[in-house]
Amino acid sequence: MISSSSDFKDVLMSARGLVQEDLSLTEQVILGIAANAPQGISSRMEQLVHRKGKRIRSTLLCLISHSGNTPPDLKRVSRACAGLELLHLASLVHDDIIDNTELRRGVRTAHKEWGNKIAVLIGDYILSQAMRCVIDEKDRTIPEILSNAANDLIGGEIM
Repeated sequence: MISSSSDFKDVLMSARGLVQEDLSLTEQVILGIAANAPQGISSRMEQLVHRKGKRIRSTLLCLISHSGNTPPDLKRVSRACAGLELLHLASLVHDDIIDNTELRRGVRTAHKEWGNKIAVLIGDYILSQAMRCVIDEKDRTIPEILSNAANDLIGGEIM
């Protein structure tokens, strides 16, 4: 049982150690998307991506991918993880606008830094790239899960 935040951090660090290769590939996918974004978006997206948090979602997804009897397809896993992390990032950008949040992780939020218009567009772009990460999946399960997660996030915000 995890009894404190330091215990949780220890568990998370141990978990990350088990899937470090997967997480590194995920980071490469995300940074590649940011680097190849259109002018005016790229540098801003890179700033947001470099403010990365704990990456709990992608760590859990990587761990789950290794739980089967066959080794996972790391390219597929890294793209799914990137999609998940980008969906989360887009939701944070939009949520900060809705809640008029000043700081996130000790840094000015996107809308405070660049204004609402740019922040909304950056968030929209990140969301579109999250979906693009998984659009080529032959198995429609992953795109459907990510799409449903986006729908649930939006529905939850409206309530």
